[in-house]
Amino acid sequence: MINELFLPFERERILGIPLSSRLPEDRLCWDLEKDGEYSVRSAYRAISGDVDAELRTSSSSSHKVWSKVGLSKRLQNDDRVCGLCGVEEETELHCMRDCIVARLLWDKSWLENVLGVGHSSFGDAALAYLEKSPKSGHGFFMTVCWAIWNARNRWIFVGERCNPQESMAYVNKLMVELGGKEEKGRGCVAPAARQRWKPPQRNVWKLNVDGGVVEGVGSCAGAVIRGRDGAVVMCMTWMGEERWSPAIVEAKALLMGLQAAVECGYRRLVVESDCLGLINALDSRERGSSCFHLILDDIYHVCRSLDFVSSSFVHREGNTVAHELAHLPWVVGSRFWFDNFPSCIDDLLSSDLPNNEN
Repeated sequence: MINELFLPFERERILGIPLSSRLPEDRLCWDLEKDGEYSVRSAYRAISGDVDAELRTSSSSSHKVWSKVGLSKRLQNDDRVCGLCGVEEETELHCMRDCIVARLLWDKSWLENVLGVGHSSFGDAALAYLEKSPKSGHGFFMTVCWAIWNARNRWIFVGERCNPQESMAYVNKLMVELGGKEEKGRGCVAPAARQRWKPPQRNVWKLNVDGGVVEGVGSCAGAVIRGRDGAVVMCMTWMGEERWSPAIVEAKALLMGLQAAVECGYRRLVVESDCLGLINALDSRERGSSCFHLILDDIYHVCRSLDFVSSSFVHREGNTVAHELAHLPWVVGSRFWFDNFPSCIDDLLSSDLPNNEN
């Protein structure tokens, strides 16, 4: 019926809406705000296409990042989809936080997830970070932003794929040169000691989850449950053609991991994710009407059936097993393992233990 009644771009958006197994009552979602709630400001912008209004409300920057959404307000152009990932609208926030190049470079910068979720623009997100961070790190942050934009344009217009290691090496080189010899390294964030998987307390199981978006293909998720000794008792992966945003995929990965844990009888859990925005939303019991908040409601519902649950943020290096599971060779559907686990995680399971430094 959907194929018969709607245009292709409408069908894609409708079929991409995540569904809840709880079958909650229908509710209106305002797509122009992150929390799904209507605001006069966003409605005014949508009706008038007032680029200047958006510039005035974004006080952290005096220049506009020329995204497709921004250009479409000035030009008669309906093509707003990101030219790199083809998944979301090419807004400034998508380009600088959510798209594949941004995620790769933020991860390598040791500042991953600093922009969080719940912001309506990149300017708001950047300002929120700069206001709470020491001034000594502002230059490094802005240089990483420049590197992201530069690497993104090279990939789109030159066909040069992003190399995050090289990009970050150049960022650090610039910071050293700009800081001078006597201030060498000022503003740079030195690599921290590698974060490893940490065992849970006694009689508690640890659930690590990770989600991802495969460019032009779909979404994927991985989850693993381990005991205090680090041994795996269950792991799973899910892959589908749904082209969700990174925030929704991360939330779905956590939900699927929780559901699998409950089905297997594990009701005392410590949950870890490398998505800081998701963990912050859970800790604050964030509510809203968006698709992201629909999944949060599902997570809250599952958590009520647990005897104990806590959530915490972990850097990517402490979440390698779940990340590897999420990026197994593409097979649509869910897969579960209770023994004979995928060979690709064998080395990771031993190398990320705290007592194994080799």
